[in-house]
Parts: sequence; structure tokens; C-alpha cells
Amino acid sequence: STPLNRYYDGTSKNLRDKLAKKYNTKPENIIVGCGIDELLYYLMLAFVENKDKIVRPIPSFSMYKICTKVAGANDVAIALNENFELPDEFIRESKDAKITFICRPNNPTANSFDKKVVEKIAKNSKGIVCIDEAYAEFAEDNCLDLLKYKNVVIMRTFSKVYSGAAVRLGYAIADEEIIKYMNKVRLPWNVSILSQIAGEIILENNDYFEQKRT
Repeated sequence: STPLNRYYDGTSKNLRDKLAKKYNTKPENIIVGCGIDELLYYLMLAFVENKDKIVRPIPSFSMYKICTKVAGANDVAIALNENFELPDEFIRESKDAKITFICRPNNPTANSFDKKVVEKIAKNSKGIVCIDEAYAEFAEDNCLDLLKYKNVVIMRTFSKVYSGAAVRLGYAIADEEIIKYMNKVRLPWNVSILSQIAGEIILENNDYFEQKRT
């Protein structure tokens, strides 16, 4: 019943409304993109200038490095310790970083970094702390409560637990001011109507995916 010969709502309003209900927040606190990849790119475009400091763990998701290079930023890559946790050096370097990337659970090590450490970083950093929770539904806990810090951005995806990798659909939750600036660099109609509808249908059948997960 969706006319494909017409331009559609480019803001993914219906999908954002459903996500806002799921996370008990406002649609203005959510931006939808073509996977987390696109949203990482928008975050860099909106807030990072040449030579700004970006802190990221290694090993971790490769897109952090790619986006940092594209932005011409100062790439501060810090190795995880022997327990695959964030070392003290990472905490120190994040304090004056423009953006700090944290993947939790981490890809490819699969562990969830100590949440107390992640909160300490969010609390003490002068810049944005981007917590990539692509695999959060498979973990014992998540960092949604850290959205109380206005510098925290949490990114999620339909690619993993929802088995929707080919749908190319991700979203970020953050303070309204951060989302506003990300929307300033967002391409018009960046998410196809078919992907939006797929996302809506998935959310309407969330219980089914919960059963499959367990």
C-alpha cells in the first residue's frame, strides 16, 4: 500500500516514534541512519574538525578508524589491556578528546567493558562519548542509563539481534542538541521507505525476536 513513485517522509518519523516509545524518550532524541556506519560518519561531520583528537580502543570496530581518517582528525588508538579491558591510559586520553569511541560489547573481543569505567569516561570527558551498542541485546547489561550525561551518544542497529543486516538500519539516541547537529549534516531521504517499514514491522514483533534470542 506504500506508493513507491512518491517521495516519502525523510525524517523516518514513524520509526522514530516507535523507537522513542521503546526507549521511553522523545523522537527528537533519535536519529535513524543506513546502519551505524552512516551515523558514525554524521557524528564526525557534525562535531569534528581537522586535527581534533579522537580516542578509540584497539582492536575494535574498523569504522572508527575510517571515519577518523576521513575527518583528518588526530587518531589516538589505544590497545586494550591483557584482559581486553580499557586501560588507564584510555581513561586519561579521553578527558580532552573531541569524540571517544567505545564499543560495548566490543567487536571483535566480545567482552563488555567495565561499566563503571565507561561511566567514569562519560562523566569526565569534555567531548562526546559514543557508545556503540550494536551487540547490546546479547549482553547482560547496557549503557542506556548513561544517557543522563548530555555528552553520551548510544548507537544501536537492526543488523544483529533482529537479523536485519541487509535492511541497513541503525539509530542513535542522545541529547536533543546532539541529534539536532547530526541532522544538519544528514542526507535527505537517507533511509529508504522500505527499510523504515521493515524497522517498524520488526519493532511491532519485538516479542518474537526476544523469544529467538533466548
